Amino acid sequence: MKSEATKQKFIQLRAEGLSYAKIGEKLNISKGTCSKWEGQLTDEIAELKKDRLQELYEEYEMQKEARIKALGKVLNKIDDAIDDADFSAMTPAQLLDARLKYQKALNNEYVPTTNTSPSITMEGLQSRLLTLANQAENNNLNDQSAKELQALTLIINETYHRSKWNKLTIN
Repeated sequence: MKSEATKQKFIQLRAEGLSYAKIGEKLNISKGTCSKWEGQLTDEIAELKKDRLQELYEEYEMQKEARIKALGKVLNKIDDAIDDADFSAMTPAQLLDARLKYQKALNNEYVPTTNTSPSITMEGLQSRLLTLANQAENNNLNDQSAKELQALTLIINETYHRSKWNKLTIN
């Protein structure tokens, strides 16, 4: 019969992730004994793994709160850099892409203050979109119409991707 110290060493080595073959070599025990002890000592191995992981989290400040604070600091630095950035070197396509992403982020922050919404029909949306597209084609868009076209395009794009995703998840 193996000593209690050998079993404790087995628990330690198994918690470190060593294979039965490596543990068998180090402790001079068979793989069969390793398998048997694994079954008997599962809780102790799991507890030691958890303790070791907690030590690593603490050592590398991987607590959730610390990660959130670190991510927040980086986001603040990125926001500051964006505020100071010169966008004149960006192509129109890059500017539009950035604008759409920021508009989407802003829209995600929107919280309606009332429960009433205007009655919108698909025909009405199609008609307005066609009108705006024609104005854009003729270089006849004012700022307000350009924003409206952009918003409608974003809504259509999101709706399309949402319906495509729904079809994939249903099938």
